[in-house]
Amino acid sequence: FFSVALECAVPGSRIVITAPVESIFGAIDEDDYLQNTSTVVVLVDVYQTFLPKADGPSRLPQSGMPTVTQTDEGVHGLSFPNAPIPEELRVSVLKQGSGPAIEDGDFVTAHFTGAVWNTREVFIRSFDQGIPLSLIATDIRALGGGQEGVIPGISEALIGQTVGSQVLVSIPPDLGYPQGQAPPGVPDNATLVYVFDILGVSN
Repeated sequence: FFSVALECAVPGSRIVITAPVESIFGAIDEDDYLQNTSTVVVLVDVYQTFLPKADGPSRLPQSGMPTVTQTDEGVHGLSFPNAPIPEELRVSVLKQGSGPAIEDGDFVTAHFTGAVWNTREVFIRSFDQGIPLSLIATDIRALGGGQEGVIPGISEALIGQTVGSQVLVSIPPDLGYPQGQAPPGVPDNATLVYVFDILGVSN
């Protein structure tokens, strides 16, 4: 119900929603003060909205790169070619969005899937969280290896891309995670593949 009430809202809107607790927040642990059937009033100020998935027109994929499929809900699937794993950074724009371009340091809201080319196994999928995730389009090396940025291959691939785009990236080991710092499922010296649906950007 809550998501339906917010459909078609534009930035600058103020929306008042009156509904049972369970319709807005889901089931709660009831007490003498608040039950699932209690009526609550929620005031929502809409500051920014994001696309549900990449909506730009499709472009031809690069030869030798994985093939990307998508369910109706937007979840990515990857099919790997019988081709050599690229040794250099490769960026293929599968859908070209017409929104704002990403600049260094921007907060990017995206749905994305990450896989290891060598094993063809997915190690991260934002769809598992149920919502798009945010990242900062800054090379972690520029931040002294801090946790606020992204690996070099991702920053190089995303900076300059536009909102509404779907971007496929192949990242060689030297632009990926430093030795011993990769997340679970990513071995050292692995080539990574990411698909990004760029849904919004802010700075």
